[in-house]
Amino acid sequence: MNPLIIILSLLFLTLCTLVVFLYFFGKKLERLEWNIISMFRSRTDTIPGIYEVSKEFLSKHEDIYKEALRLKKVEFSLLERSKTLHNILGTESLIHHEINFIFRVCNKHPKLIRNGNFIYMRDIVIKKSAWLWEMIALYKSMVKKYNSLLRIKNYSIIWIIFPLKKKVEI
Repeated sequence: MNPLIIILSLLFLTLCTLVVFLYFFGKKLERLEWNIISMFRSRTDTIPGIYEVSKEFLSKHEDIYKEALRLKKVEFSLLERSKTLHNILGTESLIHHEINFIFRVCNKHPKLIRNGNFIYMRDIVIKKSAWLWEMIALYKSMVKKYNSLLRIKNYSIIWIIFPLKKKVEI
């Protein structure tokens, strides 16, 4: 058999394997995106609980939570319209800063710090935030790997047959 045909067929087989791998790798990235979005939503859903727990302890209660509750509504509408992680991150960053502000205000009140329900809600938010940043770090590294492998595929003619989109890095 002609060695050139063997080399070309091995190269084609390798590229096809790369495309299949990239397809499933892309699907795994999409699942991770949905897990991150779900975790953001879960963390945001704790805001009303913190609101109720701290209501009796804070004097300007409504003013403190006003922006956080508005951002929660914005997040809900964004999740309905835009289903990508990149579009949702801006609002989630603002929500994160509002949650930090709420906890800074709440931590200055001595009775609230000793309240068991508040401590429970605070611990839930802290754990969810820690998981979020771990998942985002994993997502960032996976997107870099995916995009670098995608560049290899795009140097060949196979990109015409199997078009895969580059993932946006966050």
